[in-house]
Amino acid sequence: MTCFFYCTSFAQTQKEADAAYEQVMQLQFLKQPKALTSSIDTDYVYELSHVLEIIAEEDDKLFLAYEEQFETTAASWKKKRENEPYLAELYVLWAFAKLKMKQEFQAAMLIRKAYHIVTDEQHSKNLKAQKTKGLLYIMLGAVPEKYNWLLRVFSMQGNTTEGIQLLKSLYQTEHNQAWESGLWLALAQGYLLQEPQLGLTLADSLIQQKPNRTIAKLLAASLALKANQAEKTLHYMEDLQNNKNTTPLFYYLAGEANLCKGNDVEAAAWFIRFNQQYKGTNLVKDAYFKTGLSYWLLHQNSIAKRYFTLASQNGVAHTEADKYAEKALATILQSDKTLWRIRLFTDGGYFAKAKELVESKNESDFTSLKNQVEFYYRKARLFDKMKDTASAEKFYLQTIAKARKNHWYFAPNACLQLGYQYKSMNENEKACRWFNQALSYDKHEYKNSIDSKAKAALAQLNCK
Repeated sequence: MTCFFYCTSFAQTQKEADAAYEQVMQLQFLKQPKALTSSIDTDYVYELSHVLEIIAEEDDKLFLAYEEQFETTAASWKKKRENEPYLAELYVLWAFAKLKMKQEFQAAMLIRKAYHIVTDEQHSKNLKAQKTKGLLYIMLGAVPEKYNWLLRVFSMQGNTTEGIQLLKSLYQTEHNQAWESGLWLALAQGYLLQEPQLGLTLADSLIQQKPNRTIAKLLAASLALKANQAEKTLHYMEDLQNNKNTTPLFYYLAGEANLCKGNDVEAAAWFIRFNQQYKGTNLVKDAYFKTGLSYWLLHQNSIAKRYFTLASQNGVAHTEADKYAEKALATILQSDKTLWRIRLFTDGGYFAKAKELVESKNESDFTSLKNQVEFYYRKARLFDKMKDTASAEKFYLQTIAKARKNHWYFAPNACLQLGYQYKSMNENEKACRWFNQALSYDKHEYKNSIDSKAKAALAQLNCK
């Protein structure tokens, strides 16, 4: 009889934990802090909800409350070895949260703690630990150059290829960590390995498996933009944009997709909505900038200037997007609208519209060196996306030659893209040379992201 009541109680607790987990995967966060229970699964779901809410919404007040709650939970869990895999995963997620809050050293300390848990031989058969290990290997294998000293100090090393293979094997096996392993794998493919179409295909598969898990739709919407499929991003918005509980990040993505399509009025509205509801500081500067950009492209300069001023006064230049926005603010009113349209149409996958604009211009139409370089770069990106590799290579090389050592991102990204082209043709020696050249450029807007991608590719190819 005692066993019956114990088993019934356990089943009920597990059922509640599973229901709460599904709610969190729908980005419907469990708001209130919760006292520790006798169930590790229940406590884990609440901690997972808290840290994902911080990552998605960057609420300073909640950050302090949830951080204190997590420290209490972590102190309790440390007493049992079987709890460590749960702890390692949350350490990594809290590291992401602290990075968004500009607490870089504290984030590194959490990564170190997680690393030493998941590389412990005692957890070699724990699927949750192995999932986290795969993610850490990918991350550390592509860490930006300025953080390499931390890896040496903390005795950590990454291996992007091994991490990818680990996540793939976990995803292809039937167990309760498979779906999350696929989520991390899609993220890595899209953002570290610069293969957004592979990541998007996997994200679509995850959505088919679990249609109600909004977190996969958020990732898919973001990857669709990276894969030059703004229409697909807009598709994901349809069943989410009117949901009052939707994370504001969806509004930002809706703004991006509409801006790429040339729907400037709609884009401005979504960016405004994002800034009205978002509680963090990252992407705020960029959203104000793109609101102004939308009005500038509509030739409404007085409104555009108002939002450009707001962009200069609000947010922080922490993300790559915000850094670019901050730099672009200085010259935006003197920029060329045609170049912006070519860029946006290409980014959104509206290649016919972009090509029409490209064919209407030539180098002599642009008076500044920067605009001439950008014109070649935009042509290269367009032809690259259209799978015309010969034309793309020609214009990438012209971009690099004409840019020389100016601190614009056009040349380093041209090198990166040439590396990907040669990698796809199995000409690995040439690919390695271009990836290394991409690393050689300093002080450009996308230094961290381009370096991370180049390092990940170099690791995959075992370049010297």
